[in-house]
Amino acid sequence: RKKDWTHAEEVLLKYRPLFINHEPPHDTTAIDSIINILHRPWRDLIIEKLPPHVNTNADEYLPRLDLDGTTMYFTGDNRQGGLGGEDVFRTKFNTHTGKWSNPLCLPKPVNTKNGNEGALAISPDGSTLLVYGTYSDKDARGNLYTIEKYPGGWGKPTPLPDIINSEDFDAGGFFTYDG
Repeated sequence: RKKDWTHAEEVLLKYRPLFINHEPPHDTTAIDSIINILHRPWRDLIIEKLPPHVNTNADEYLPRLDLDGTTMYFTGDNRQGGLGGEDVFRTKFNTHTGKWSNPLCLPKPVNTKNGNEGALAISPDGSTLLVYGTYSDKDARGNLYTIEKYPGGWGKPTPLPDIINSEDFDAGGFFTYDG
């Protein structure tokens, strides 16, 4: 069934002045990008289930695509190949074959043997993951961390400040398009 995005575009255009960047160049680049997406020919995407090596019988959720849509991070709960509990996995889309690679469980320190880690967002440049995790005793229910990606692997999880993280379950967040 074809989607009609006319109303969405009308709303975005109506409220466009409210989406001005607060940093230079003080323009509406972000909202204009969303409006442009609505005009792309692929806006009538067909939703289909991912192949069984990606979408298994285990619990998989929180899929997060990088900016060009070729790398997907997701959370798998007790998924085969994981370290235990909830773990972050990565799969890559091959634009030549049209297929997703076999998902890989990200190594330590991203994932831990006895903890729960979940992919929440990837920065626009692909260099930083935002995750929730139980990396320390303080994280009894889960807190928010950033983890930097380096050429040789992943850095140590860095907790967000206490004003954001609490003693309760903290598991939401995103990066803005400009980082």
